[in-house]
Amino acid sequence: MKGYDAAASAAATAANWRKVIAVDALMGLAVAVAGVVLVFVWSPFGGVVLAALGVLYIFAVVRRYRLFKERRRVAGLDD
Repeated sequence: MKGYDAAASAAATAANWRKVIAVDALMGLAVAVAGVVLVFVWSPFGGVVLAALGVLYIFAVVRRYRLFKERRRVAGLDD
């Protein structure tokens, strides 16, 4: 079974690909912020773990952005 391949995603060639990436990044940011809030409100350990996962997700979104941009360039969809 093959995992998710960002370079093969149909979203990369969609007209609204930047919005897809932006919403994805906002989701990661929301998780990171929730983790920081959790540090002060409930559990420092749980908050740090959640914040770290949010930041890690944002790094994955940046990687996906670069892959999408490269795929669009190869397909001749530069804008």
